Amino acid sequence: MPTKDPFKISDHVADFAEISLRYAELSAKTLDQQTHQLDIPYGELETERLDLILPKTQTRGAPVHMFIHGGYWRAGSKADYSFIAEPIVAAGGIAVLADYSLMPQARMPDLVAQIRRAMEWVKQNIGDFGGEAERITVSGHSAGAHLASYLAASAPHEDRSVPNVKKLILVSGIYDLAPIPKSFLQAEIALTLSEVEHWSPINADHAPDVERIILVGGEETKPFHTQAEELRAILPGSQHTLRTLPGLDHMSIILEMGDPTSEAGRILADVVANS
Repeated sequence: MPTKDPFKISDHVADFAEISLRYAELSAKTLDQQTHQLDIPYGELETERLDLILPKTQTRGAPVHMFIHGGYWRAGSKADYSFIAEPIVAAGGIAVLADYSLMPQARMPDLVAQIRRAMEWVKQNIGDFGGEAERITVSGHSAGAHLASYLAASAPHEDRSVPNVKKLILVSGIYDLAPIPKSFLQAEIALTLSEVEHWSPINADHAPDVERIILVGGEETKPFHTQAEELRAILPGSQHTLRTLPGLDHMSIILEMGDPTSEAGRILADVVANS
């Protein structure tokens, strides 16, 4: 029997399709119950849109949390993850869900630039919705964790400052792109050697004054554990934590993160409330 590709999640999560449907069901329920504004432009491209999901009791100076979806940079949409807002609004925060262009039509530098552009929009405009620009935290899942890391890091070839966020929650992320060209994904995203060298977070210059919480599911494949450990090892400072959540896989971990009563959901709510 051939070895399963550790990055092909559908081969390792038996209920992959069912969980994907659950994402959609929960997201529809969230939009039905929560105040929201959808598809706000943060740039000129059609893909440069974000959603805001607001707490029922709105006050000035609310904390703000941006979530960046996964999909291996070539799939997924913010619309699939509205349910992530539940712990955020429960903590009195404003949830921001950002879309970005997808590979292979767009390239890795484009995606990073878009996420940074979305953050700049939030910092400049969230006050109009009751949010506090000095209380922004961010999370991302899988490829979204990779992109989120660049809101507090610069690539080796960049000479730039990075947006200031208080905390990052990096969930089941990919922080070293080197294995990707050897995976099933290469046929879909055509990752280049330059992208591997320039846009692997383990090679980046990470801002020292940002706390990072790195999460990985206990049932995830080995590369996700290895890469989480490698990222934690190179981060500056001692305020970062790496936590393995038992019993969770690459899909269920984000399902749990949208549940305010789960461990992952409580981690998210605490980050928002204490920003």
